[in-house]
Amino acid sequence: MTSVNYLHPKLMKWKDENTLYFIDNSGTKSTLLAYDIENNNIEVKYNLNIVVDDFDVLGNKFLFTENQDESLNKTIYLKEEGMELEELDKGFKAKFFNENYIIYLKKCRKGR
Repeated sequence: MTSVNYLHPKLMKWKDENTLYFIDNSGTKSTLLAYDIENNNIEVKYNLNIVVDDFDVLGNKFLFTENQDESLNKTIYLKEEGMELEELDKGFKAKFFNENYIIYLKKCRKGR
């Protein structure tokens, strides 16, 4: 199920029973690909100028967290079809709650 050009998918999520999304990280960028198991077809959905650490999908909306060294909190981005990648906040384990809300954890510093 691996394309010749994208040899190392590490993150995968099912969109529906026939479509598998996966991320290829290479260097300083990532590529989101869709694999149609019915037609054995791979399509590049997005080329991203970030290194994706995790992602979630709901319909045509995507949440991406950017891999960052040593930090538990990562930059969270939203991507909708036809829109630019939008930085939302810093946190981790970001997921879609429903069409209107996302949920995520955030490590806060203790007060002095």
